[in-house]
Amino acid sequence: ELLTALKKLSTEKKFTLIFEKQAKTDLVKNGFDDKNLKRTFGGVEYIGYLKNINEFLRWVNVVIDLHIQNKFLTCASPPAKILEAMSSGTIVVSTNMPEIREIIENGKNGFLVNGNSSEEIYEKIKMALNSSKAGKNARKTILEKFNSDKLIIKYEKIYRELIKK
Repeated sequence: ELLTALKKLSTEKKFTLIFEKQAKTDLVKNGFDDKNLKRTFGGVEYIGYLKNINEFLRWVNVVIDLHIQNKFLTCASPPAKILEAMSSGTIVVSTNMPEIREIIENGKNGFLVNGNSSEEIYEKIKMALNSSKAGKNARKTILEKFNSDKLIIKYEKIYRELIKK
């Protein structure tokens, strides 16, 4: 569904797809080889481990991190790549799941996809590309919710309350 959405978008905008190395294996399993992808999308790159993710994210307009609906993520909080992208001011398009909703407010600091429809994915990516404020709001969200100084004070207050009991 994502590739169908991106194919539709590629008729309107020129862009480069950047995948994690693992995605290459998944794409080939589903019948998408490099020649097909490059012919459809123009630029396709696969990256491995990055020492400086923030430097990389400075050049990325949108991070797409979709998950299968009704499957739990392996952690109780949003994946690190979402937090890293948002901290650099990069807009994230992700799946509307409880752990993702904890940080992304649809349309304000990122975009949430409710289903597995290529049309909805296409619309959300297009909105992300046309949003002028979502990236700034994403960074602001991270600074407010994950500021270590604020978190330390908050945890200290919780611990003091627990000690009293």
